[in-house]
Amino acid sequence: MKNGNLKCLVFFVSILVTGVEALAQDTIAFPKQDTKAVQKGEFGIHYNPTFAILGMRTYNGQSASILSNVSDGIGLKGAFNFCNHFGIQAEVSYYQVTQSFTDRNLNDEVKISYVDVPLLFCLSTDKSKEVSFNISAGPQISIAAGTSFKSSGVETSDTLHAVALVKQTDIGVAFGIGAAFSLNKEHTLQMDWGYHGFYGLVDENEGSNPKGTYNVILNSSRKTYGAYLGLTYLF
Repeated sequence: MKNGNLKCLVFFVSILVTGVEALAQDTIAFPKQDTKAVQKGEFGIHYNPTFAILGMRTYNGQSASILSNVSDGIGLKGAFNFCNHFGIQAEVSYYQVTQSFTDRNLNDEVKISYVDVPLLFCLSTDKSKEVSFNISAGPQISIAAGTSFKSSGVETSDTLHAVALVKQTDIGVAFGIGAAFSLNKEHTLQMDWGYHGFYGLVDENEGSNPKGTYNVILNSSRKTYGAYLGLTYLF
């Protein structure tokens, strides 16, 4: 696992939290107004740098020492607010997991593209305010949209060859915490930022592989951690 990438991600999230606290303490430029009913619908786009953990195995079945990279993800969201404090949100996000490791004399790299579709139940301090804070959690289904595997180095005389085979569908729990900042007086445009994560409940190893090969995907679930920055239209 690449500690540098993880530290950068933790630092980025820390900056977001610090910014939220600072802005919440400052005086907002909008005129004060009584609490009003929030717009029911939301549609937005978000950018989410994501750090993924997916176990890999070597030729002899041992867990590999992995070098993971932060992936650039992008997605869309739609939400419905039942009231100022509670709503439901669906998202569709795409990103690619890249993990590298050494197996015998070979340098292996696995790339897996995922489409994540979480359904989140959201609690907010008050979405009608210029600044609001929220937490969310709910089920998520993920679809493996493509897998690639490549090796470089000196080949050995072993008869087994490595392949990367993952299950096409993954189910787990998504969760997050963040803040929303209104960008206009009408409260129809807002900026979102915060932290999101996913804990998979499915063994990622596909379970079967062609004769003469071994699967580098370890029998383990997938976990992701990341930040998000988005723009949302309320209607």
